[in-house]
Amino acid sequence: MANKRVDVVIVGAGPTGLTAALYLARDGFAVTVLEQLVVGGQVATTNRIENYPGFAEGVSGLALAADFRTQAEKFGAKIKSAGAIDIQPSQDGFVVVTDDGELTARAVLVATGSTPKLTGIPGEKKFIGRGVSTCATCDGAFYKNQRVAVVGGANAAVQETLHLVNMVAHVDLVVRSELKASRVLLDQLDKLIQSGQVTLYQGFTPIEVVGGEKVSALKIKNNVRKTEKTLKIDGLFVFIGRLPNTGWLRAVELDVDGFVIVNNDLETSVPGIFAGGDVRSGSVKQIAAAVGDGAAAALSIRDYLSKC
Repeated sequence: MANKRVDVVIVGAGPTGLTAALYLARDGFAVTVLEQLVVGGQVATTNRIENYPGFAEGVSGLALAADFRTQAEKFGAKIKSAGAIDIQPSQDGFVVVTDDGELTARAVLVATGSTPKLTGIPGEKKFIGRGVSTCATCDGAFYKNQRVAVVGGANAAVQETLHLVNMVAHVDLVVRSELKASRVLLDQLDKLIQSGQVTLYQGFTPIEVVGGEKVSALKIKNNVRKTEKTLKIDGLFVFIGRLPNTGWLRAVELDVDGFVIVNNDLETSVPGIFAGGDVRSGSVKQIAAAVGDGAAAALSIRDYLSKC
């Protein structure tokens, strides 16, 4: 890819990046979107989405991602298969260095998302989308009146457990060490444990996900006695944190966990570089919110470009 000058380079073709591309291209700006993996991001790899407005019967993630792309390209956004390596200041704005050349842009939007942490145990990756999930809000309804397990012990794991009990028959909560959630969440969890809706396996480590076409069991091991137990389940939800896709990003300020710090305009510590979606600090990591960030970032970028 030869060095090309555009108005805006968007790094990441998920809901945030494609929404921003749609807004900006429709306003007449020259926009190039870079995507190293799959256009649509995590949306494209989600089997079915039922909590995105406008689709009462649900929609496949692949179809929704395709519609995002089609609409952005309809207004002239260009999508390139390349991964960003660095963002460097230049006389004309910024040089975005990729694994396939360089682009010069007046403004940049970082929308590279985040990746859920996985346990790494055997069977886990095999069953992603077939019983293993990292989003109870997205997939919990698929397990109505069934038994599921949750792995994790911090706020996210407990919050999602509280959410799941409204849909599933039972939740087995597997915690490797100690519960580290807030007092309010722990009080709510305790009530569910006492009522029998949740079984707590504290001090247990997951060791294998078992199944045929889909998940049927989770093997766990007691950390002290070293004994093993098999939990018969229909689904497994893993909530042990997320990793922001910012390993390549050195130009802007990040928080202690590596997420991008932004202001109310979604502008980073460097004027002209913006960030939105799952990669930004404080994101709620939902598709609808990511789309909202894309629209908000586009409007902020439009204002920024009108002043420079």
